[in-house]
Amino acid sequence: MEGITLHFRHLGLDLGDIVLLWNAEDPTRMAVDLGTGLERLAWARTQQRWHELIYGGFAGTAPPATLDAIRTATLLLGSGITPAPRGAGGVTRRVIGTIDPEAVRLGASALVREAHGYWSLVGALRAPWPQIACAIEEEVRR
Repeated sequence: MEGITLHFRHLGLDLGDIVLLWNAEDPTRMAVDLGTGLERLAWARTQQRWHELIYGGFAGTAPPATLDAIRTATLLLGSGITPAPRGAGGVTRRVIGTIDPEAVRLGASALVREAHGYWSLVGALRAPWPQIACAIEEEVRR
């Protein structure tokens, strides 16, 4: 694997990066990760504190790692990648494994509903938010 990361700025603000990766033995196999999302552009426009911008009223309700994990798990589960011992499902299981069980003792549905709404702006998710919230809660209790 080989690659390059290009960083870009505008008016003195770091807006993000783009990562280009390719297989060294077969350069026709490539991947691109554009490291700038809607949140990054909103931050550049508003200069609001990052966690308040991303999580709004949920910003102080759980550790940042838990908030990030629930948001990521919502995308993975919503895309049909269910927890499993290996493969893509193993990634889902590891992401959910970083959620603080105490932080979601009363459930994760409100935050999942919020994240589901956000990810639905990007594309249609396969699973509805209640199913995702249940899957996260069951995996956390596992």
